[in-house]
Amino acid sequence: QGGDAALVAVADAGRGIISSRSQGCTSLAQFDFLINTTRRLLSSPGARQGGTLEVCEVGFNAGYSSVPFLLTHPTCRVVSFDIGEHAASFVAKSWIDREFPDRHQFVIGDSRISLVAWQDRCDLFFIDGGHEYSLVNSDMKQMYRIANDHYRPNGLTAEPGPYVIFGMC
Repeated sequence: QGGDAALVAVADAGRGIISSRSQGCTSLAQFDFLINTTRRLLSSPGARQGGTLEVCEVGFNAGYSSVPFLLTHPTCRVVSFDIGEHAASFVAKSWIDREFPDRHQFVIGDSRISLVAWQDRCDLFFIDGGHEYSLVNSDMKQMYRIANDHYRPNGLTAEPGPYVIFGMC
């Protein structure tokens, strides 16, 4: 039943602060910020051809931060890296898959391992996983590597680099 409550909170996100009992939260201000940032990136001169935006998120929990990215534009895709310790994560993933088919990938495991293995491009990074210094530091280093692999393969690029948002509630 706790998962159902998280699902309702995600589905009804426009009415104030939403949170799960275990952890995780967002506010209307954060929700709006994520939507507006995504819109700006999609309309910027450096935006990808076709208006796609690949978001890599560390810390999915109950999906509160994935939803605004996915709501913003039908071509926005989110890859969420999460330890998968909360039942609400799996309920939220099912809901997101129904609402946004083929636009969300859920990578379960320790981000210190799963991010190392990630080889695809990310245009925006949202870091809100483990809150210990060593975990945040590891996530930042791996996202820096991913950005350099895709934005600066020869050391130079005319494109703006990826953007990073920290979302520690």
